[in-house]
Amino acid sequence: MFIAGGIGITVFRCMLRYIADEQLQYRVTLVYSNRDRESAAFLDELIELEQVNANLQLVLTMTNDPAWDGESRRIDAELLRDHLGDELQSFTHLIAGPPAMVDGVVGTLHAVGVPEEQLRPSRFSGY
Repeated sequence: MFIAGGIGITVFRCMLRYIADEQLQYRVTLVYSNRDRESAAFLDELIELEQVNANLQLVLTMTNDPAWDGESRRIDAELLRDHLGDELQSFTHLIAGPPAMVDGVVGTLHAVGVPEEQLRPSRFSGY
């Protein structure tokens, strides 16, 4: 499970490219949150990767884009359950993005019972 906010996607883009290039059979769900489509780095590439890799599920959310017709919620327990069902506790969660977003997602995952050893947070300052 990859959870990215803003430029935190750079960490996962490399991993997803490698998985695709090597045709590895990893099952990956990427939840990627941005304010709007224009600020979503690598968006077209990620959509293309999902189209060619049946093991990749892309969940995009734009929290402040009235023109976006997809998901618009912040990453919280409800959004994660809606897209992952009751499997949240079975994943290792790699989380990257602004410190406040990462801290919020880590808190959410703790609240739904994901053990600390299944969390790998990376905070990116300087936004």
